Amino acid sequence: MFLDKNRRFIYPNPLLRLSAFLLDSFIIVTPIAMLWGILFGYHEMKTDNPKPYLLAIEIAVVWLVTSYLISKTAQTPGKKAFGMYVVSVGTFEKISFFRASFRFALWLLCWLSMGIGFFIAFFSERKQTLADKFSGTVVVRDIGEKNKDA
Repeated sequence: MFLDKNRRFIYPNPLLRLSAFLLDSFIIVTPIAMLWGILFGYHEMKTDNPKPYLLAIEIAVVWLVTSYLISKTAQTPGKKAFGMYVVSVGTFEKISFFRASFRFALWLLCWLSMGIGFFIAFFSERKQTLADKFSGTVVVRDIGEKNKDA
């Protein structure tokens, strides 16, 4: 098991997961977008005439960084700030880069569904999004050591 058995974990509220996502947006996505502005020029990044290939490259870089971090540490910076981990359902093991990539692709589909894929987490017992369910992952939050007297 990847996670320490002497710790207690809960399934975090979807709003807390949203907070981690917003933090990740600032820590991961914003620097990449700024780098793109420096490399390709602001005029290429304007929203009134975006270049599809630049957006595709940016999404690919975010995918690589996010999938790498989740496969190596089970956390993105935002999840780490809130004590959350992305792990395999049942085993609580870290997931592979391929599985993290699959989860990222499903996550993009959740966005394209106007958020419906995320909304189901409010009604899921394990607070799983559609991406979590189909990739066999769950997000857990570390809440401290187990009661040694119990």
